[in-house]
Amino acid sequence: MDKVNFDFFEFVGAILPGIPLFILSCFLVTSTPFSFEILLSSLKSISITESSLAILACYCMGFCLHFPAYEIFQPLVKLWGHKRTKGLPISIGKREKELVTIRHKSPDNFKIINKFLALRQMSYSMFFSLALCFVFLLITLFTQKVGHNTWSGLVLTFVFGFLFLRRAVAFHQRIQEMITESSLLT
Repeated sequence: MDKVNFDFFEFVGAILPGIPLFILSCFLVTSTPFSFEILLSSLKSISITESSLAILACYCMGFCLHFPAYEIFQPLVKLWGHKRTKGLPISIGKREKELVTIRHKSPDNFKIINKFLALRQMSYSMFFSLALCFVFLLITLFTQKVGHNTWSGLVLTFVFGFLFLRRAVAFHQRIQEMITESSLLT
């Protein structure tokens, strides 16, 4: 391994979705009730070494989220119906022959499709990560005495989780359209 290649895909596809779970796990490990104030004060006193370890942990958590998030995403995409999915398979891998042709005959189009795949993965992984945080906060709400932070966290995780799911569906639709349009050009 002469060169470590860390690109856009790794950043958005793994690190960003790992951040909410990392924050959640920090509160769980320290048995501290969720609070935005505690979170902000912790961020002020973090060292470079701790930041590096946190980024590594976020990457590992986000990477592990990919498979379960995709398994949850597949049936949810179908809820938006035939219009958004264009009657095409949810799995982009089932269009492998078209992608191989695009990669060889139109590398620029393939790079754009690849970026959209990374954004789709990031979006459905973020949805799943925020859904897990939402469930944890909901359980906390019913089992502990909580303040406005838990309610704010619930609202934020629900709203942003839903928005990320909608973006994942939109990215999926766009990827399908790009593959179809690029296949017609090649």
